[in-house]
Amino acid sequence: MLNPKTLFGIGSPYSKVKTESGKCFLAVENNLENCTWSDLGKMSETRPSLPNCDSTIKAFTTTELVDESLKNIEITTPPTKTSYFEGESFDKTGMVVKANYNSRTKPTAILDASSYTITNGTDLKAGQTSVTITYEDKSVTQPITVQKNTVTDLKIKTPPTKVEYKEGQHFDKAGMVVEATFKDGTKKIITDYKVENGNNLKTTQTEIKISYGEKTVSQPITVIPNPLIEISITTAPTKTKYGVGEDFDKTGMVVTGTYQDKSTQEITEYTVENGTNLALGQTSVTIKYEGKTATQTISVVELAKNSNFDNANCNVKKVQAYYYTNDAKKDYSLISVDINGIAKTDDSVEYYYYLSSNKDEKDISNWVKVTESQNSNDSLQFVIDSRKVANYSDISSNDVLYVYVKEIATRGSEESVFSSKAMSVVYKDKVETFVDNVKVDNIQGNTSGSDSSDKNVDDTLAHGKLPFAGVKTVLILALLVLIFGLLGFVRYKNLSKYVK
Repeated sequence: MLNPKTLFGIGSPYSKVKTESGKCFLAVENNLENCTWSDLGKMSETRPSLPNCDSTIKAFTTTELVDESLKNIEITTPPTKTSYFEGESFDKTGMVVKANYNSRTKPTAILDASSYTITNGTDLKAGQTSVTITYEDKSVTQPITVQKNTVTDLKIKTPPTKVEYKEGQHFDKAGMVVEATFKDGTKKIITDYKVENGNNLKTTQTEIKISYGEKTVSQPITVIPNPLIEISITTAPTKTKYGVGEDFDKTGMVVTGTYQDKSTQEITEYTVENGTNLALGQTSVTIKYEGKTATQTISVVELAKNSNFDNANCNVKKVQAYYYTNDAKKDYSLISVDINGIAKTDDSVEYYYYLSSNKDEKDISNWVKVTESQNSNDSLQFVIDSRKVANYSDISSNDVLYVYVKEIATRGSEESVFSSKAMSVVYKDKVETFVDNVKVDNIQGNTSGSDSSDKNVDDTLAHGKLPFAGVKTVLILALLVLIFGLLGFVRYKNLSKYVK
């Protein structure tokens, strides 16, 4: 008779076995490594040692697994606090978490607050809706609300040390203490506030503005006259060379004002005149502040900014596919690209190409530089060798590819880059055939001087296929070998009967 302990003591190797209705999980000969599901109606066994030899097995299955394992956890009482402001941490005070077990003796247990963990419960973010409670391998979520802790009031608790200034000076916040009051009622001394209209103070100003969050507060000041005498550019901008149509860039430029008392101060609120859409030959821009001006020297040249070609006049002119009969691995393609409308410039211009099976390539990095090209009648022709591209093994079996062309034009320290869109290439445009490394002509290209009607040449090849080269000759030779072989064999059979 089956030992009940075997039936209900399956253990960890079988803890994930799914029960089947109306069947019992049996270990054959008490071997837990050899188990099956059996119909209850077919389960019976008799043993002579028992009365009447009756030992019918009474067995059943159930979806209730009684193995003391943890079934799930649940929050039976939510925490006292469920509404928070951003930056706070979750407070589990008052929360009751219950663990449910697969057990008849202890089906539930209230978890100690130190036994479970809380995920994403610190530095709560505005808009966060829950935290996660985890015990062993079971989890449950506790809903919460987190709102933005906005500033409701801003005040200057201690004024700055300096409140009287000369015209043109900058506001000095040393000694000033600013306090912010937040929506949750807390107060905080802040230092990352913004000072508005605090540079190059004017005699008309009686206060400066301090702002933080959405609140502002005013600090009274006094500004006495100290007229501006002149302004000058004491540090030139980083960029002084421009292309036609560019805008002036003031990055790095320092403008200094000199006042009546001989003091100097950096000017930050100046304006730039004639600094947009720079014109060819322009040599300067004008810096202006409070009626005073200064001049910054620049140079403007006509770069070939996208002017050498575009997608309208860049096209694939022809394709030449070369195939070797004695080494299929040497097959490759040469693609000639013709670019019309090349601009007459003094720029140094370089071209690069890229072959792909994708007509929408992004962020191309493996460009191949054009090393041989020719210009004729404002057009450029150069040959693309697919063997040189880094992705040749990926594209070598494609009948249709796409060519991308990039132009880099430089003049001095300036550079202009333009990349074309995809241009489709079909390998079947032209085939030039080589037989034993010797080029023969086909109908489409008669360049070696031989008869283009050569029957040993197949000009209907597709990419990746070897041509029909000299097959007729090979068949004739094979037939001759076969005929002479048969004649020799017949002669040998006739002579063999005379050989003892």
